Amino acid sequence: MIKPIIIVAVDCEGGFGKEGKIPWFLPEDFEHFKKITTGHVCVMGRRTYEEMLETRIQRDIARNVKLPINEILRNRESYVISNREGFTTPGATKVRDLGSVTTKMNSTNDQRKLFVIGGRRLFVEALSTTDTIRMTVLKGEKYNCDVFFPVDVVNKKFKIVSGKETEKAYFVDYKRI
Repeated sequence: MIKPIIIVAVDCEGGFGKEGKIPWFLPEDFEHFKKITTGHVCVMGRRTYEEMLETRIQRDIARNVKLPINEILRNRESYVISNREGFTTPGATKVRDLGSVTTKMNSTNDQRKLFVIGGRRLFVEALSTTDTIRMTVLKGEKYNCDVFFPVDVVNKKFKIVSGKETEKAYFVDYKRI
């Protein structure tokens, strides 16, 4: 039975977004995310997808790339949760909810992992069924975020099972108690 895995980066106050964007640039976290999720399935909310699409378009413009976006996240199958009529998702598949992705993966005996990558509503939904959280915690600096991960739930229902520290971040794995 497929259970979602939450993967998230937060500042020292549990914030992960500001004005619809990730308010930091930490290459080692992007590499960590890429290493963990490549070859697997990622599901995200509409706003997370729109931020990723905008970043991808700007990067392609800067590199003078004019190809269509076939994958919003390279080497990962991606799903976007949205019920908006007429909303298209180049490089991803639009679905109505997280359950439709888990049902599809379970019905086809898909052995890949399913990562929930944001936003807040999707994180909250996934917390009820996940057994695993992969969290990057940026050291020190506050980013005046306006969107926060529910760390109070993590502290009550999960325990740290592994982690590593770098100069700029902690990479922590939690399992449900």
